[in-house]
Amino acid sequence: WHASELPELAPRLRTKLGSSPPSDIQRQLIPIGLAGRDVVAIAPTHDALALLVPLLSPMINHEPPPNAPPKATAKRMTSSAHPTEEPPHKETPKTQRANGGLCRPRAIVITPNRPLLASAEATAAFLTSGTDIGYAIAGGETDVAETLTRLRDKSTALVLGSPGRLLDLIEQGSLDVTDVGYLCVMALDEVRSGEARRDAT
Repeated sequence: WHASELPELAPRLRTKLGSSPPSDIQRQLIPIGLAGRDVVAIAPTHDALALLVPLLSPMINHEPPPNAPPKATAKRMTSSAHPTEEPPHKETPKTQRANGGLCRPRAIVITPNRPLLASAEATAAFLTSGTDIGYAIAGGETDVAETLTRLRDKSTALVLGSPGRLLDLIEQGSLDVTDVGYLCVMALDEVRSGEARRDAT
């Protein structure tokens, strides 16, 4: 962790993990994820830290999504009909949709069962503590009303949940995925096989 390129997270990781070195999957997955590349990882255990560090680090640093196309400079017309440049919009997780007041999260984490959702939530809580990044839980022990409250909070940049609950929220118009640039699926084999349906809520 001392050699990692994580200016915001490295001190916190060193404090929590002490002298424990990164695991093999963390060494391999985190640099690839930070480079903005798609990753499919196979490991003996599900490592939420390896998945969420490269996902949250850019958001905590208020960086645009990896490989995002440069945004065109906004123009406005003055009374003399000459275009003038508007200051570029600063990329921030606090963007909020005016219609309906829903947040527009930048990342979604899909987990097929409650134990993995709890693990992902605990990791997200640790990594975002003391930052302006908020998150919402859709599934597990969290009721729908609490999820909806978090989805109306402009600081919510991350949503973690079960496939069934997330799909319901999207279909109901309660989850705006317009700005999602990061998607993480834990235990992809279980999600694809349909086993996640047994523990969808």
